[in-house]
Amino acid sequence: MIWYQIIPYPFDNFQLKIHICIHKNNLDIPQLQQELDVSEKLISLVHTQDIGGNDHVWNGLKAPLTTQGRLSTFEKSIWQMNRWWLSKMELSKWD
Repeated sequence: MIWYQIIPYPFDNFQLKIHICIHKNNLDIPQLQQELDVSEKLISLVHTQDIGGNDHVWNGLKAPLTTQGRLSTFEKSIWQMNRWWLSKMELSKWD
């Protein structure tokens, strides 16, 4: 499992820490460090390829004439998670 930890900074920046998580039962695997090194290189390769595309999206979001619009139907999971989060936040204020 890979855990992306995002640490926000001022409104337009963040620090990304990528953690490789393995089950404790796998700590005794021979060649574990080699497997982790290969995984780290693969994750780095994929992430590095994504950075260029993400930079273009960020530039578009910051464009002077950009306004907030509706999410695409392909982004339904974002809407669902936001609704879930709001429902939890509303419950928490009564606890």
